Amino acid sequence: MADSKLDQIKEGYVSLFFASGNPTAKHLVKQMYLMHDELIKKAQKSSDPNESFGLLKQASGIIKVLDHIKTNTGKELGRG
Repeated sequence: MADSKLDQIKEGYVSLFFASGNPTAKHLVKQMYLMHDELIKKAQKSSDPNESFGLLKQASGIIKVLDHIKTNTGKELGRG
């Protein structure tokens, strides 16, 4: 039964992000990349190493979410 639930979740990812061409999902991915890029820019400009590290950890978290989707779909979400 657990496999069935996992398969349903994976199918949901594919349906949401790839199969349907969902404009809301595309907007979400675009916003995630914009947030990531903004965090990187702030980290680069910061003179406080602790702040920079925190910002980079946040940016890494965004990439982890996108990578999680790739892991469950076998497809990479591009910036496009």
